[in-house]
Amino acid sequence: MANGQTTVVGARQMTDQELQIEDARGRGVGLASVLTVAMLSGFIFASWLALRDASSADNAKRLASIAEHKLAFVLSGLFFSVASLLVAAVLVHIMLAARSRSTAVPKLAFYVTIGGPVLAALVYPAYVLAQVSAANKFADASAQTLAVAKELLDSSAVQITTSLYFLAQVLVALAWIMTGLFGMRLGLLTRLVGAVAIAIGVSSVIAPPLAALVQVFWIGALAIMLLGESAQTPPAWKLGRPVPWREVAAAAAAAENPADFNKSEQ
Repeated sequence: MANGQTTVVGARQMTDQELQIEDARGRGVGLASVLTVAMLSGFIFASWLALRDASSADNAKRLASIAEHKLAFVLSGLFFSVASLLVAAVLVHIMLAARSRSTAVPKLAFYVTIGGPVLAALVYPAYVLAQVSAANKFADASAQTLAVAKELLDSSAVQITTSLYFLAQVLVALAWIMTGLFGMRLGLLTRLVGAVAIAIGVSSVIAPPLAALVQVFWIGALAIMLLGESAQTPPAWKLGRPVPWREVAAAAAAAENPADFNKSEQ
């Protein structure tokens, strides 16, 4: 370590031109992030309207609620698809920034940040339509029982779209986890922000509604960082090179106790 800098495998220094391009892209992504927050909020609200009378453990009540609130359920799918495409832009921006600062960031991570959210955007409308179709048939059934609901949900259309949606959720989870890990490792995200990104990834599979809610605040905070100068913005963005949290902590310690820091360097 020299001058407080921490060695990072594959580290590279970006050129001034690269930083200017990244900054311009970041402002565009910041504006897109504002729209992302709006779309995610719409998805959460529309989903609540459609499923507020449902029970996750009672398929009959769930189908009955979807049949009664079809418009809200379809709108939730629209909001989710648009939000997923916008989330892809946000995650790709961070991953591009990571790859610009380190050659050790694998291409696979970049492809996953694109593929996961885009697949979710494409699959979710089909999933919604399959659920609505099953709900309509359930509403028209002479007996609205759990057995009938199970039979409808076991149909090939529902099973295929559900499986594809689950695959998309797994890829989205990996996208968030990779973004959090590489963002923290290179200093593009603070440890707290990176850890929350990883938590969003895990929640995307086990608790999607919770993941969507946390994303609203995470992406909202990122939008503020991208659209304006802030003392809380990690220095890696401005310096154009990896600045791990250990280096940030060392710099802060040096600023507070310059004499002690100089002695430790000698």
